[in-house]
Amino acid sequence: TNAISSAKIQAFEYAIKDAGGKVPTLLHMNCEGCEWELLPGAVQSGFIQKVQVIQIGFHNYGSVGLGQRGIEYCQIRRLLSKTHDLVPNAIPFGWERWILKQQN
Repeated sequence: TNAISSAKIQAFEYAIKDAGGKVPTLLHMNCEGCEWELLPGAVQSGFIQKVQVIQIGFHNYGSVGLGQRGIEYCQIRRLLSKTHDLVPNAIPFGWERWILKQQN
């Protein structure tokens, strides 16, 4: 018999709840295209605003095309720039590192 395994994708607030309320200091995302849906939700939930370092590998997978991905990419970067600073020399549609802005 073949064993079939499945995974359940949940919002970030569920992951924090499962971790006993602990927020990670580093979020590393290389999920081969899921970043387009997960990141806006993470910002809306308030999760991202608590993470000190975000490392993201963006991908142009799916049937939406590069033009749509470019628009989504700019929107995500705009959202992240409200709470985090982009580390210089990031590679668009490659690897980026964002550091939480210092609170005054």
